[in-house]
Amino acid sequence: MDAFNKIKDSIDNLYKKLTKSDKNPAGGTATLNLENQFEPFSGGVIFNCMPPNKRFREMESLSGGEKTIAALAMIFAMQMANRTPFFVLDEVDAALDNNNISLVLNFVIKECLTTQFIIISLKNQFYG
Repeated sequence: MDAFNKIKDSIDNLYKKLTKSDKNPAGGTATLNLENQFEPFSGGVIFNCMPPNKRFREMESLSGGEKTIAALAMIFAMQMANRTPFFVLDEVDAALDNNNISLVLNFVIKECLTTQFIIISLKNQFYG
């Protein structure tokens, strides 16, 4: 429960940082909840994201890029709860447009200073 609470407390802030831009200075919103708060180990976890300037939708209804950003927010939140020395990201940018590639790249450069990354990408913008 300690790890869950750490992730829950940081997920919205991380998602906002990954979705914040000049057009959307507030970024999106993300929440993490338990299916059964009274018996947390008898149910699952509910992860919801609302991209900037969009209404709430189920995770299955998000675009590929929106799902990628949500997954990265979750991965980075888990990283904050239990630090790892490095990440391997294999074509994590495949479903991202150029704007979102820049957001992810800036986040990695500015926020993940104590972690090393091996990033595999076929898009030149990720390395530029």
